[in-house]
Amino acid sequence: MVKGTVIRLKPIEYADPETKVQVINLTGDLGGSRHPYFTQNLFTRGGEAMVISSMVKGEWQLFLLRLYDNEAIQLTEDPGGTPPSKPCLDAVHNVIYYWVKGGVLKRIHIDDLSDEIIYKIPRNFNGSILSCSNDGNYIAFDYSEVFKDRFSEFQVRESFKLNMFLKPRSIIIRLNTARNESDVIWGEDEWITHVNINPIDPNVILFNHEGPWYLVQRMHIVKADTYEYWPLYVQRRLIEMVGHEFFTNDGRVIAQYGKRSRPGSGNWVYYDMFINIDGSDLRLFKYPGPKPGHIKANSTAKMAVGDRGYLTGDFKDGDKYIALIKYNEVELKVDMTLLCRHDSSWTNDAHPHPIFTPNDEYVVFTSDKGGKLNVYLCNVKDRVKELGWL
Repeated sequence: MVKGTVIRLKPIEYADPETKVQVINLTGDLGGSRHPYFTQNLFTRGGEAMVISSMVKGEWQLFLLRLYDNEAIQLTEDPGGTPPSKPCLDAVHNVIYYWVKGGVLKRIHIDDLSDEIIYKIPRNFNGSILSCSNDGNYIAFDYSEVFKDRFSEFQVRESFKLNMFLKPRSIIIRLNTARNESDVIWGEDEWITHVNINPIDPNVILFNHEGPWYLVQRMHIVKADTYEYWPLYVQRRLIEMVGHEFFTNDGRVIAQYGKRSRPGSGNWVYYDMFINIDGSDLRLFKYPGPKPGHIKANSTAKMAVGDRGYLTGDFKDGDKYIALIKYNEVELKVDMTLLCRHDSSWTNDAHPHPIFTPNDEYVVFTSDKGGKLNVYLCNVKDRVKELGWL
């Protein structure tokens, strides 16, 4: 297949066996498919379509999935395939930014499928997830020194911590998309990942130091216009963990948080953290048991969705469910219920990473249940109405 190919899909609709909510397998006959990382801009301006990655002849390529029209349009045909977790969609200008092999950053125009190279990173560095500003005028990303390709088979087993302690050189770039002008915003000998632009102020950039959450000072802020820098929340090493941070629509930061009484103990207590970019108004909402693997808030940040649902500390099989979460402002806890089963294996790219559609009426997630990756759409508006969470 070539770019521009329109594929008519045959969605598979069913009622979840436990909650009875409507779930639709959108990509069952497209081939192995998944949506990109949950912190990225994925939806077109009206929310009627989103960018996904699908396997075409053994390579990942980008598609525009029309959520309610049962069709997908192939957008790319780049050799080497498109990494499935890294593109972002600028809904203002209707373009998608993505990496191709060799550290090349490209931009494709959805309307006419024309594309162009706009940046290239140095050799022996790896480009990160991309973040688009809400006005479409900037994208931000980092690139980090690559060690993993040089690891032995023994080192690969411990590569996550090893890469952290090796402290690869990392650079954060903000690129003006109209002028194709880039600026180096920050750099250090730390493993930097997950760069995100604040939706209210594109000068404010959130990033993290990668590694086991209890071993790193995770969240950091840098300002592109002044180069000011500060750690967003100062952790107590070995006692606290913070991770999977993202911006709310009104510019606050949400992150998953845990704390324990002493190093080495397994008595973690889990929360979702809300914090302003200056470190003020810190609030923690407590979980009844283990936390989800990833959470993503809706448009108002009054609710969230998670890829694990442990309703109590001894709840079984919580990792098989999509959880619906409401932030209880009075008791500072999460009210949690099950939305549907995802039954994903959690292997390789099979992480559910659930996200709300822009109108908050549906949740999108990825699962490989049945043996193949597919993108699913779950009706959340009826579940919210049933629960009285309006």
